[in-house]
This record gives sequence, C-alpha cells and structure tokens, in this order.
Amino acid sequence: MVRWCLKNEPTLIYIFKGLTGGYEAGFSDKYYYVQDLVYSNTEFRDIWDYQLNLDEEQKLFLLLHIWEIVGKKFQYVFTTRNCAYEVSKLLEVILKEPIVHSANAWYAPVESCHGLRSIDDKKKKEGTKPLIKNVVYIPSDQMVIYAHYYLLKSVFL
Repeated sequence: MVRWCLKNEPTLIYIFKGLTGGYEAGFSDKYYYVQDLVYSNTEFRDIWDYQLNLDEEQKLFLLLHIWEIVGKKFQYVFTTRNCAYEVSKLLEVILKEPIVHSANAWYAPVESCHGLRSIDDKKKKEGTKPLIKNVVYIPSDQMVIYAHYYLLKSVFL
C-alpha cells in the first residue's frame, strides 16, 4: 500500500489534504521489506505481523484479487479511508466476514486488529480452525534503541 504526496509540501497543506481526501493511494507490487524499512527505520512505527490461517483457495483468490487491483487508485483519508481500512476491506472479500464495523469518523489501524480478533474469537467458539495463526511483533528501530537505553540505565543507576 502506497500513498502519494508531494515532497517538501507545507505541513498545513499536508494535514488539510490528508483530512479531506486530497491524496490518492493504491496497492503496490513492491517488496514488503521495502515498506517495512520505511515504517520501522524512517517513520519509527512498530509493526504487528498477523499470520492468518487461510486455505489454498483463499490464498489464490487473495493473490488474484490483489493482482487485479494493483495500480488502481483510491481516495486516501488519514482518519478513515487509510491503509488499514483498505487492507481490511480487501480481507473481507476472501474471509466473507466483516472486519470494518464502522469508519464514519475514525478508523485507526488497531481497528483492523480488533476485527480480526473478533472473527478469530467467533471461530474458536464454533470449534473451527482459528483465523489467526500467529502474531509477530516487530519493534521499530526507535523502540529497540529505547529498550537498550533502559537496559543501560538500569545497569548504571
């Protein structure tokens, strides 16, 4: 998922466009590790990698659907129609379960996690295979530095 904005754009214009849908975004066929580097090294974002129990048919359908929409643009809004929202809507197609329950005024990325957990809880109650196979926490470089700092601090104080 990539969003497009102009380099060196004034902050107020960036905020205004981001809140009013002045940007376009779309799914990308670039390597995951490139986006991972941007998130963890440049933007200092932590990542939670959700590994899902998808059968072969779901994986194929997801792959083909992504292939179909790569390069298509959609309106990007920071607070609602963001990357988490679009990925959730994509997963809803193959899961046939709602992940996005409401995105009228706010859809934070954590809402996707809540939606996946809700489906997972439902599957566990039904006694079927859980949706979530594993969740891997990938700390940003900033969090790694903070952790080392606190370790050093505790040694020297």
